[in-house]
Amino acid sequence: MDSKFYVSLEAAKLLKEKGYNEETDCTIDYTGAIWFGEYRDDCDFPCITKAEAMDWLEGKGWQFSILCADNYNLYEYIVYFENEHISGYRETMLEAQDAAIISVLEKL
Repeated sequence: MDSKFYVSLEAAKLLKEKGYNEETDCTIDYTGAIWFGEYRDDCDFPCITKAEAMDWLEGKGWQFSILCADNYNLYEYIVYFENEHISGYRETMLEAQDAAIISVLEKL
């Protein structure tokens, strides 16, 4: 699978810090390189897809919305939790997903 579908190194570090401990098929090392199917001592962070990360966070009550903001050629992310929301803009849908994940993880 293409690495663009996986969370960034920053998100992977935050996932580990916030308690994500599910088994993964790959790991991310300190340089951001993804290692599939092999264990490496220097690969210390979970490598999961952005969809898996959002699903894990949705299990904690967060709701994600990624929208195309046509007027600006940008993608807007909006994340809701109870009476709180986080939002922002990025150039691509995949960047918006990663930014939304990071924003939520920083709040946990």
